[in-house]
Amino acid sequence: MSVDKLIIAVPARLDSLRLPRKVLIDIAGETMLKRVLDRCKLVNESSAVVLCTDSKEIKNLADDWGVKVLMTSQKCTSGTDRISSVINDLVSIAWGVKYKKRDIIDDHVLQKTVILNVQADQPFVSPELISDIYKGFKNSNLKHDILTPIYLLRDKDVQDPNLVKVVVASNGDALYFSRSAIPHIRGQPPSEWSRYSQYYGHIGIYGFRANVLAHWKQIPSSRLEELESLEQLRFLESGFGIKTILANEEVSSIDTYDDFKEVISKMSNSNGSKIISNN
Repeated sequence: MSVDKLIIAVPARLDSLRLPRKVLIDIAGETMLKRVLDRCKLVNESSAVVLCTDSKEIKNLADDWGVKVLMTSQKCTSGTDRISSVINDLVSIAWGVKYKKRDIIDDHVLQKTVILNVQADQPFVSPELISDIYKGFKNSNLKHDILTPIYLLRDKDVQDPNLVKVVVASNGDALYFSRSAIPHIRGQPPSEWSRYSQYYGHIGIYGFRANVLAHWKQIPSSRLEELESLEQLRFLESGFGIKTILANEEVSSIDTYDDFKEVISKMSNSNGSKIISNN
């Protein structure tokens, strides 16, 4: 089934464990979160960009930026959980129809609505990539409920457990996500594996048909998800198909202070911009 509506949802919280208050870190005079939101606003196909947060401080800033905000519970355990908790509000914004929180929305409407989850720690996300994900649903009459981008890993990154790898079928379906390098090349040292197989990294951006998020609470947590600490494995283990699209390059996320320093280095080398280290 094709789709008719796109909403970009950006979940954001302040209490990040590895890099506290990271979404408000200042990068060249702008907070990381504002950079993400501004890039999302450039996507012409979107009905709206909506910030989903449990932080009044973040809400106040977003109000000043002119961004639509939905407040969520502090008990949300992930970005997907946060977005799903306000799914009726998001669908209301997409279609201009007021659905109450307890309303059961027609499944046909849900399937024709794409909620695109963009992480608040991806300050250089490409508006073109977001558009491509939506077009993947719209132009090819995609039957899948979930679509996510991947990229070709550099040789030096294949063994990095901080970079999520994805095994892809010949038709573009995701077979498995892992922090390990898969496939394992038997009889060859790991440093040589990229000579025998292409390895793909996963970009943490998801396009969901809204029906998936509407039923999020009914999707059981996954043993594989817990072992790898990868939420997307919950969908695979529950039988959802995940289609991938190939992006031209990686979309960097800032999870740690080392990631932030790397961003500083890249921006300084590319245009000499002065980077302010904290907000």
